[in-house]
Amino acid sequence: EQRIKTEMKDENIRTEVLQLFGSIPLLTLYGYNTDINTRLLKNTASSFLWILPMQILKTFIANYYTEAVRSLLNDIVIEGFFNNPTYKTEFSADVYAAEEAVMTIKNFEESFANKSSTSLQTIEGYIKDSRNNPEFLKKLDQTINDINNQASKIIAAETNSLNRIYKHIIDLIQDAKKPTSEIISNLKVLLLSSRNKDNTDLLEQQYHKWEIFFKIMKNYVIITA
Repeated sequence: EQRIKTEMKDENIRTEVLQLFGSIPLLTLYGYNTDINTRLLKNTASSFLWILPMQILKTFIANYYTEAVRSLLNDIVIEGFFNNPTYKTEFSADVYAAEEAVMTIKNFEESFANKSSTSLQTIEGYIKDSRNNPEFLKKLDQTINDINNQASKIIAAETNSLNRIYKHIIDLIQDAKKPTSEIISNLKVLLLSSRNKDNTDLLEQQYHKWEIFFKIMKNYVIITA
């Protein structure tokens, strides 16, 4: 039942995914992918439930929350003259939290490569041993359940981290267009410097894509205000 619900939900967002990425192919995660899931479906009642949103998250970060964008935001954290210390604290914390999103996904993928309780080696062992001993099916079900729970938490945490960054980006773009910047007094200098101008232009061109991203991810997680 849960698998059918997931498949229906995935199918309903295909149009939005096309709007978001166009001809950009979705990135495949190591371990948590349709190939491994097909093997699970052939041998067990368990399956991966969050493959598509994990792919969307990974692909979005790779194409829209790029190193160039992260570098620009880090420059603002380090060199910005914030008029409100509280806002600076919040802004800095949100930038660093979103920075960790890249490593979180990487660590999740690496968990399938090592000899941990959620590795592909462990999963394959349970599938093989379950043919002779049904008890291993219970262990496999628990393992897949743990992996799905971890994927769900990653999607929720990282989507909300990116949403906070998105709110800041809107603030910065609006603030930079004012005669005098109210949030960061030297914002225009930072955004239009020779080092950052191209990154600023790219960010302004692409930030509407973030709206589509969050519209999609609302199908999978609760995005807090």
